[in-house]
Amino acid sequence: MVWEIILLVVLAGGFVVLKVFHSENERKRRLERAERDLRVKAASGGFAPKKWDEPDETQKDESKRENFEKNSEIKPE
Repeated sequence: MVWEIILLVVLAGGFVVLKVFHSENERKRRLERAERDLRVKAASGGFAPKKWDEPDETQKDESKRENFEKNSEIKPE
């Protein structure tokens, strides 16, 4: 009976130690990914202010769709 309790305590301790190592590795991985994302964003100009004169891509797509809808309507003659 005593050996079973000791074995369970040792296994539980091993499980806790493995979980701590796993969480540390996961934290490091998330930190490296965040740093990489920041480097990519800085390299691609992601932090640059947006130009107010030029419409963004969604506005361009919407204007194209509106022009298409206007031109594709059937006009009575």
